Amino acid sequence: MDLFRLAAPFYDGLMKVAGHQKTIKKAVEQVRIKPDDVICDIGAGTGQLSRLLPAENKLILVDSSDRMLKKARKKVANQAKIVISRAQNLSLEDNSCDLVFCIDALHHFERTGSALAEMKRIVRNNGAIVILEFDPANLKTRIMQWLEELAGEPGCFYSPDKLAAFFKKFGCNTEIVKLSSWQYVLLASDDLTERRSIDGF
Repeated sequence: MDLFRLAAPFYDGLMKVAGHQKTIKKAVEQVRIKPDDVICDIGAGTGQLSRLLPAENKLILVDSSDRMLKKARKKVANQAKIVISRAQNLSLEDNSCDLVFCIDALHHFERTGSALAEMKRIVRNNGAIVILEFDPANLKTRIMQWLEELAGEPGCFYSPDKLAAFFKKFGCNTEIVKLSSWQYVLLASDDLTERRSIDGF
């Protein structure tokens, strides 16, 4: 069963009820966005992140669900390049993006390590990777995981420390920002001082 193909018509409404846009906004606020940045959203879904990004930035929306991306196209018009792809095998050039976002999507990926390596491959040296995820130590996350498994979408949730360890192997500096008792943002970059938002402290 393709959960996201089925959920696409209702996804934005469900996320609005859940207050997900506010959480995404908090994630975006952690990083400094420059006017000429090329921004890639991996696991973009219906393009909810695009609503919070400056209109002048070039966007690349990546997702494996064509139906979810069909909804995203209506939000971004000609502002974004749409790429139907799995995260572990991106059809993007090395060092082609300044910021890479992965919002509430990593736990759905089939090959997490390969997906993280691809994020590192496409981000430029002065760029940053921003991942919003859920802490498996929290009961809310475990309940969400159980519900997703019932819907045929088994996921793999990583603790903040374990996720940070992936990027440290790649030579990145990392920082964890707790947004709530169960939601966190991981920032990874060669130079976090260059990309850390002053407002995010």
